[in-house]
Amino acid sequence: MLTDMKNMHHLIPVFSLFFLSACYGIAVPKTPAEESLSMPEDAHPTPMGLNKIVLGIPRGDTIGSISPQGLGILCRGPYGVVTRSSVVSHMEKPAMRESFYDTMSANGYDVTGSPTLMFDEDDDVARTIYLIGARITDIKMDVCQRVTFLFAYDLGYTGETSMEVEWTVYDRLRRNVIYKSTTRGYSKMDLPNYEAIGMMMDDSFAAAAHNLGSDPTFHSLLVNGVVPPSARPNKDALFGRVGIFPADDVVSVSEKALSSKPLTPATLEQARRATVMIGSGAGHGSGFFISDQGHILTNAHVVGDADQVRIVTPGGKHKIVGEVLRRDKERDVALIRLTEMPAGFTPTLLPLRTDIPKVGEHAYAIGAPLYEKDLQDTVTSGIISAWRPQERMSRQSYIQADITIQPGNSGGPLLDAAGNITGIAVAGYLGTVGEMSGLNLFIPIDEALRKMSIAVPR
Repeated sequence: MLTDMKNMHHLIPVFSLFFLSACYGIAVPKTPAEESLSMPEDAHPTPMGLNKIVLGIPRGDTIGSISPQGLGILCRGPYGVVTRSSVVSHMEKPAMRESFYDTMSANGYDVTGSPTLMFDEDDDVARTIYLIGARITDIKMDVCQRVTFLFAYDLGYTGETSMEVEWTVYDRLRRNVIYKSTTRGYSKMDLPNYEAIGMMMDDSFAAAAHNLGSDPTFHSLLVNGVVPPSARPNKDALFGRVGIFPADDVVSVSEKALSSKPLTPATLEQARRATVMIGSGAGHGSGFFISDQGHILTNAHVVGDADQVRIVTPGGKHKIVGEVLRRDKERDVALIRLTEMPAGFTPTLLPLRTDIPKVGEHAYAIGAPLYEKDLQDTVTSGIISAWRPQERMSRQSYIQADITIQPGNSGGPLLDAAGNITGIAVAGYLGTVGEMSGLNLFIPIDEALRKMSIAVPR
């Protein structure tokens, strides 16, 4: 009898471990990785970037367990639950961003904003068409704190993690949510590591991102520009597609006869309708129509490396997507074409004057100055100050004028006193204390057209 009791005494810890495992072990869904979808060799996926990661789990919620995991012979106690608050310290969003970037890039997608770059590249960010939001809605985790025999040394953690992520795809040009999808990712770590909890969260997030990339609707949106019907404002709209127009797109510019009548408030209002605001990246610039097919001239630095930009017509009446057809960064000019023409909308065109205006001529500039988009369609005036055939810093030719322009005016038109376009706003000198000095530069319209391979009207 004593022998039996002694044997029972040795069995008590084992039964206790089974009991604890039943109490504290949390079931972790083992979501498989979906098969990657094929990416055509000639595909040009729409540029996307991960914008934000949000933990959408209420504070205090139980998301996991520290458990014996079976007999638990090499798992240190005490065993118990893992809450949302206790796991936050293991979440490193930069590492999760890197996991997203690497996973999506490996699947052939065009992902902007590499987290491994030492310096941010504004031109790369400006290319982004779709912003991706990731909301973590569920985490299931079961971990074991591994130790050596007789609990002499702590080896770190092993375990498994499952993460559910709600993905939101936001169209930065059209300013609306275009698709939502929820995926789950699974990760398991068999070798102990002191940072295993954070590593498993990174890996399960990457697995959820992989399953997003394998979502046929998401893939079709990013690769073929096919938008879910519920997100289409009209069936003919083109979304997220690059290369809609041929590279040698023929541009028929305005051949309107030059005006010789001085601008009046009525004709100046007409000139304002030819000017647009252009959004790219985090900032904006200006531009103007040169054809009734929706071609627009602006600065190359306004569009950056973006393939598509947001066009806002005067008064904010229409928000349209424009495709960047050509750019010349040295001369700082770019050509855009609207991807769609709104019903009832006709571009307003102004005469193009290709000779250089004389010093002392009165002139106007139109654009969206500063960083306030509400200042779109602002008109300023002054005189032509000089002709700079070889400006000392850039070695480019410029029309100089004392007309007030600010950041945001870039790409807007320079008009002569009769309302003919003579140049494009591009730069200005700062005063000794950083204020705009009134020494502003404009690209001659003749040079801008030639650089864009557009026949100059005579």
